[in-house]
Amino acid sequence: FARVELDASGEMDSDARVHASYFARVVGDYGPLLTTVRQSEALAVLTAELDNIREALRFAVDTAQPDLGIEIADHSWRLWESLGQADEGKQWLRILLQTAGVPDGLRARGLSALAGLLYWQADYKAAWRAYEESLGLFRSLKDKKSEAYTLFSMSMTATWDGDGERGEQLATDALELLPSDGAADIGGLILMAKAWAVQRLGRFAEARPLWDEALARARQVGDAHLAITQLVGIAVNEFHIGDERAALAIALDALDEALSIHNVPLTTWVLEVVASLATPRAPLVALSLATAVAEQQRAIGGGMPVGPLDMEDAAAAARAMISAEDADRATELGEQMDLSRACADARECLRDRVDVGD
Repeated sequence: FARVELDASGEMDSDARVHASYFARVVGDYGPLLTTVRQSEALAVLTAELDNIREALRFAVDTAQPDLGIEIADHSWRLWESLGQADEGKQWLRILLQTAGVPDGLRARGLSALAGLLYWQADYKAAWRAYEESLGLFRSLKDKKSEAYTLFSMSMTATWDGDGERGEQLATDALELLPSDGAADIGGLILMAKAWAVQRLGRFAEARPLWDEALARARQVGDAHLAITQLVGIAVNEFHIGDERAALAIALDALDEALSIHNVPLTTWVLEVVASLATPRAPLVALSLATAVAEQQRAIGGGMPVGPLDMEDAAAAARAMISAEDADRATELGEQMDLSRACADARECLRDRVDVGD
């Protein structure tokens, strides 16, 4: 009714503009907090305003205001990623990036946000293309910090797509762009990228101190999302040097932290890593968890795989260790689990029944 009355009075456009500008500020204030210790607060605020954010984006599209729209979409891409709604975030960004007259700086940011969503859905080729275009724009703008961040992102993308050598070189290039103080926030990210690449190349002893330094920097700047990713990296490194118990213990700690920040794709990925690490000791549990992960990834449009970590697929490995009847029972249980239940089972069954404590 209010919408009809406003439209009839001719005030709709003015009010919609004020509304969109207000929620652009809300997203600008809370979006950057989605990887910090205030992540839960930011996620709660932004989730409550999701329909208003959609309305603001719709106004920007309908009135051909890409500046406003990309400002909102850039600050909110972590929201779509956290909620497991990356497809919607990509749709908004693609529409806005196709609008004529997008300034180069905003276009570069929009492409980087789009690439981030593609990366978290494991669409590495498409993510690379978006990052590559944004890199060229940041370089033309002489924006060194954004160039370094994009090189970090491309390093991660290359490594996860199977090219550790390229990943290592891109991380090295990114580190060379940092100021003399090392920029603790982005420096930690780049160290993580180098650790993933070095680890992917089988240099595990070299990777561990990089992981430790990257984690220390993530803790220093309060980046919870980053710290969780780095805990997983450390767990995988421990697995590859042969300490499977330590690897599982660290991965379960990462799962606890992922649950605390309510990030659906990140939690799903950590749970898949836990399932892979648990398979030799608890194949029935691992298979049910892997099945729940597959169901969750179908629901959110994809997710990060464990294959690039050089770990066995939990479902296939577990099935090879148990009877067909047990496998069917574990699969059926996994299909009935939502993400919360699967994580609870992982924590209860693996902490209590798998010897990871001594």
